[in-house]
Amino acid sequence: MLPPLLFADLPALLGGHLLQGPAEPAAAVRHLVLDSRRAGPPAGALFVALRGPSHDGHRYLPQAYAQGLRLFVVEENAALPGGLAAYPDAGLVAVASPLGPCKRWPRRTAGSLGAPCGPSRAPTARLS
Repeated sequence: MLPPLLFADLPALLGGHLLQGPAEPAAAVRHLVLDSRRAGPPAGALFVALRGPSHDGHRYLPQAYAQGLRLFVVEENAALPGGLAAYPDAGLVAVASPLGPCKRWPRRTAGSLGAPCGPSRAPTARLS
């Protein structure tokens, strides 16, 4: 079994940089969330704020945070509702385009995750 993917490893893995570290330094990422309405259990959830022609996932950061999510990938220079101060114990990684890293997300085990932003546009994907 592979060790858990740590949030602290995401900046290097995704080619981004850390905006703010999470309250839990050893936070593990267990699944991706692409739709805050379908977040599921917050433990180990990483919310990826995707921007498209008719939507902006960054608008839903407060909702995801209120649901208990504390790990986020956001677009570089995106306006975060309420600024960083609105997410005091959350970890945030900024990348040039959240869709790019989402498509390149590593396979953790055979048959898991694959490309969560691929053709199925699945709202969540498990890492275990």
